Amino acid sequence: MDASFKDTDSEELPLVVVTEGNADEMCLISRVLGEKDYRVLGYSDCDKAYNLIKRECPVLAIIDVSLCHISGSDLIKKIRSGEIQGSMPVIAIVASSSEKDFAGGGADAFLKRPFNEEILKQTVESLLKEK
Repeated sequence: MDASFKDTDSEELPLVVVTEGNADEMCLISRVLGEKDYRVLGYSDCDKAYNLIKRECPVLAIIDVSLCHISGSDLIKKIRSGEIQGSMPVIAIVASSSEKDFAGGGADAFLKRPFNEEILKQTVESLLKEK
């Protein structure tokens, strides 16, 4: 079953796609980015997120690398392979100890669990300023 989460509705706001298996973290990300005037679409299924990214060309993707089916790291590789918008910034959500293991995985930044609202805001703002 898809745990799709849609927090903000305005089609005019910049779109951020989130793949996240933890409902509490999905709500946190959606609320924080919604307050910063982003439209957030969230999925627990990487295939559905990938299809949306291909269709909608979001400004940013936040991906939990520990998701199943196609993994979050596979989703990042697809994004970076040029099949879709390869220059879109990607934030990987990782366990505290796994950032080294994931280095070189194609993400522009990492959010280590547990992360807080300020770190999320700073990371998103920093990546989108660079774009």
